[in-house]
Amino acid sequence: MPRGMCPLCDREEDLRLSHFIPRALYPANLVYTNKTISGRFPAQMKQYLLCAVCEDRFNKHGESEAMKWITPNKKHFPLLAKMNLAQPVPGSVRKGVYSSAVLGVDTEKFGYFMLSILWRAAVAEWVLPDRTVTTKISLGGQDTAIKAYLLGTAPFPTDAMVMMTVCDDPFSRDWLARPNAIKNLKGFSGFEFLARGVYFHTLFGAGIPAKFRRMCCASSSDRYIFRRSCADKSVPAYTRLSATARKVGKWAKESEDYSATVQT
Repeated sequence: MPRGMCPLCDREEDLRLSHFIPRALYPANLVYTNKTISGRFPAQMKQYLLCAVCEDRFNKHGESEAMKWITPNKKHFPLLAKMNLAQPVPGSVRKGVYSSAVLGVDTEKFGYFMLSILWRAAVAEWVLPDRTVTTKISLGGQDTAIKAYLLGTAPFPTDAMVMMTVCDDPFSRDWLARPNAIKNLKGFSGFEFLARGVYFHTLFGAGIPAKFRRMCCASSSDRYIFRRSCADKSVPAYTRLSATARKVGKWAKESEDYSATVQT
């Protein structure tokens, strides 16, 4: 176990093997796809990064709660099942808006979980399953505020919001994608992240409109959870990558059947 500086608490400690994306989110038969190659690569994105205390902090304040409601490697989807038994918020302008308080879901921990993923992407480069390496992302000037929040020394950042949407289409339930920058945002930066049936949208920047702040699952008084089919996002994303990626190994044959299923 190497010793080094933990980038969250800034203490020299024994570093634990940290995952970029929690290993519980990886499908049992992971198929990794980018623009050039697609195949079954068993490697997970991990490196020695955090000390034991900070690793446990990420687990207690975000990851364990999120995984409890997603349980990605089981057919049962507790969060969606809970919503199936509940009524949407009465009189809401949008359909598919649910109260986290009524559902009994601590959505602030989902917001913490999302910011922890983005922070990991900002402070370190990660080796991907195909052996390429990520480029550190920019948190839109919110690095210090996010770090303090994750460390537990400050509240949720003022100039940030995290919206969570539960996907009720089966394809998105099987999909895991790295955080991607949202394009064409004027005055803000943002990221989206699909985690096995839960779609996160994040905005960073001063002056986030009140209507967007109200959608934040972590800082708003409402703490709504949204629900819809996310197939309009996940299926085209897969189709675009699949069109250019060279299939390797057994996946070269398996992908033909899988693609036919996606298109139907």
